[in-house]
Amino acid sequence: MGQQVSGAPNIAEAVAEAAPQPLSILILEDVAVDARLVESELRRGKIQFVAHHVSTRDAFVAAIRERGFDLILADYKLPGFDGIAALAIAQEVCPSVPFILISGQISEEMAVAAVSAGATDYILKDHMARLLPSVHRTLREVRERMRRRLAEDALRASEERYRLLVERSRDGILQFDRQGRVVFVNPRGAGILGCERERFASDPGLLERLAHGSFKARFIALLEQVRAGGSLPQAASDWLWMRPDGTLVFTENLFTELIDDHGRVIGFQMALRDVTDKKKAEVERRRNYQKLRRILGQTVNSLSSAVEMRDPYTGGHQQRVAELARRIAEEMKLSPSRVEGIFLTGLLHDIGKINVPAEILSRPGPLGDAEKLMIRSHPEVGYRILKDIEFPWPVAVTVVQHHEHLDGTGYPAGLSGGQIILEARILAVSDVLESMASHRPYRPALGLSRAIAEITQHSGSRYDPAVVETTRALLEGGRFQFHPSRTTDVWVAIRPPNDGA
Repeated sequence: MGQQVSGAPNIAEAVAEAAPQPLSILILEDVAVDARLVESELRRGKIQFVAHHVSTRDAFVAAIRERGFDLILADYKLPGFDGIAALAIAQEVCPSVPFILISGQISEEMAVAAVSAGATDYILKDHMARLLPSVHRTLREVRERMRRRLAEDALRASEERYRLLVERSRDGILQFDRQGRVVFVNPRGAGILGCERERFASDPGLLERLAHGSFKARFIALLEQVRAGGSLPQAASDWLWMRPDGTLVFTENLFTELIDDHGRVIGFQMALRDVTDKKKAEVERRRNYQKLRRILGQTVNSLSSAVEMRDPYTGGHQQRVAELARRIAEEMKLSPSRVEGIFLTGLLHDIGKINVPAEILSRPGPLGDAEKLMIRSHPEVGYRILKDIEFPWPVAVTVVQHHEHLDGTGYPAGLSGGQIILEARILAVSDVLESMASHRPYRPALGLSRAIAEITQHSGSRYDPAVVETTRALLEGGRFQFHPSRTTDVWVAIRPPNDGA
């Protein structure tokens, strides 16, 4: 939508409100019968009016000075006073009020002189029938002048409101002609860019020099586009300027066309809002956010390491589970934030094992029932450790659910189906695969093939089918491979180039 730079949006309403009112008519006549004759003739023409009679010079002067009239009807010959003198007074006091001379006898020369002096018309008393056409014509002229005056007043008022709005605006406003020359800058615009208002008109290349870095080319391209008749940017955009004193200022800019009263494009307007403080705050927030992320990552790694230091045989288990879970989540097109939460949860999913004696964790050979129960308590212990930390992801819930099965045969709560969140379903598959494919104190590594066979066999019963299929595609397609090291079966996650993980 264009910005209309002139015209008053309420002109039509203002003119419409100027509904015809009874005419206020001043009758200057010393003969009462003739005055009544004039009134009678006006009523015969169904003209709505209110008449005010005067017969002397002093009364006439007082009336036109004290009251406003729509029409003056004046006799030509009056005692010690005449219509020409009355016309001269009216031209001085109220020149816009129509003045019609009425005379019993007036020469052609006198009539021409009266009209030349400003009289609207003249009527002979023995041709009173001419009065009505003359008054009707005068009435139309009065109404037309009223409409024009109202329109002009409304236009001036609208332009004054627009001028005050622009001058006092909290946003900078720069207006350009179709050649891209600055034709107006409000005080706020000059203040934002750090220049005197006069410089924008006298220095055509000023804005190009103020535009900083890549924004200089953007501004030049914008001007060329406007000169070629192209369209303006529709959305608000951020720009960077450098003031003459070297200060950098960020602005949010909005461009609109300037349109005249005839709908023609005559230029464009650029509104600038200073967002420098906002930008600085955003940078500071990002810096603090990155710092908090680093602290969170360091804390999680420390917690994960604390568990694995007690169980050297499963060293790296949580890291490998987290890596695979992240790749599965990425392959399933989850949001980056959700993927990050799944990876972090993977690093912590066995934190509850910190409550299990180290000799049980590292014991070779089968475990007794009591020892198995102690190990199976680690999801609940992990939940109690993590539940009061305000993570932006469901970390504690995922940890407590990562050994649950879709068919309700898992632990610790025997949840089933939709009671188990997706994060826990992904972690469950990752955990089983890593555990089966890696060496344990009580058994050698079972291998990747058996691990894939396990999740495939129980797809839909224990494990989420979508997660299983995604995992198989990753592993069998070679996009995530497990490489045993020379000493332990450590997985290495291999990401192809431009994978975006």
